[in-house]
Parts: sequence; structure tokens; C-alpha cells
Amino acid sequence: MITALELAIQHVRQATDIPVSSQVPRVRPDLFCRVDQGTPRRLNPIAEENIIFIQVYGGDLEEVLAHIGAIRDYFTDLDAFDLRVQGWEETEGPHEWPDPDLTDVYRWQMAGTLSFTYT
Repeated sequence: MITALELAIQHVRQATDIPVSSQVPRVRPDLFCRVDQGTPRRLNPIAEENIIFIQVYGGDLEEVLAHIGAIRDYFTDLDAFDLRVQGWEETEGPHEWPDPDLTDVYRWQMAGTLSFTYT
């Protein structure tokens, strides 16, 4: 069974060429993407929906904006790229979300609800 987090990470990697993980890497690249998920909500025996948070970190604001924009564009048509995806509904468009622990980088975040089947 695949989780929403794994599915989202797979697709963020398709949308951009920067490193993608579910945590801030110990050795931080200059530009990277972090993907988090909320608590899943089961829709039926083979499907669930989950809030997904996608955050792009980097020292160059233009690069950060370009990558979060590319991810946003890709996720708009996510159900066309993967038969498991039943839908993506953006709940928060890209917005600045400063990280209180990392003051030397920009962080922009977007969020949405990912509905998908396990099969």
C-alpha cells in the first residue's frame, strides 16, 4: 500500500529537479523541497484523502518561486498523470511561510487535499 506522502513525493520529483524529502535534510542543499502530510481520512475500503503540504526552501527567491510554481502547475493536472489519483484540490496557494529555525532561506508553501486509491 502506498501512502499519500509517498505518492506526493513521487509527483513532486516529476514536477521539479530539486531534491525532495519529507524532512529538512541534515546537510541542506541550496534549494530543496519538503513534503508533509496531515492525518489521512479513509473514504472507502480502497481510497483515502489527505492534506499535503509542499514547501520549497532556498536562498534565491526567484528560484524558490519558479519551483513552487512548477509544482503547482503539475499538481493542477495530477489526476491526468496517475490513475491512482482521484483528485487534487488546492486549499492554499503558494505563500511565504518563513521557517523560524532557518532564517537564512526563503520558504514558500502550498497545500491541498489529495484523494487517491491504494490500487
